[in-house]
Amino acid sequence: MEMAAPAKLVQDVAAAFEETARKQETQLVLNLDESLQIPVDPEQFRVVMSCLIRNCLEALKRAGTLQIQLSEDESPAGLGFCAIGPGA
Repeated sequence: MEMAAPAKLVQDVAAAFEETARKQETQLVLNLDESLQIPVDPEQFRVVMSCLIRNCLEALKRAGTLQIQLSEDESPAGLGFCAIGPGA
């Protein structure tokens, strides 16, 4: 496992869903601690993030907000999702 910046990985995956979110009038909001470095397999992390974002967008259906937060308030680092809207 290598040290990686999860914020960059989250940004990359979220960018792949921007068109889907736009079509369903859902706003993607990222609150990411860009200084955070964690030991992670980048490819597996991308797969997990893709599944989580896809599931949230499918549940929201239309006109919502999906907020993704990544922080290191305490150890270990925290990753949170907050979906607001129909189906959330």
